[in-house]
Amino acid sequence: MDRLLQRQKELERELLSLQGKLGHQEVLDLLSRVREVNGVRVLSAKVDGKDPKQMRDFVDQLKTKIGSGIILLGDRTE
Repeated sequence: MDRLLQRQKELERELLSLQGKLGHQEVLDLLSRVREVNGVRVLSAKVDGKDPKQMRDFVDQLKTKIGSGIILLGDRTE
């Protein structure tokens, strides 16, 4: 039983690591979509599959990269 729990924890850590790498790539992809409108950087995009915490983390990463500007991200929930 302990081996199963240990393996589950290892898999959860691996999943988080992979999600982090994927999120980093998504940030880079979105940065290419930043536009300047009247001297203000603007990013507007739809992102899929993010829970509220992931969305906040995602926006925080984008804010760090963009600096001053406007970020509008949306996700469709059903």
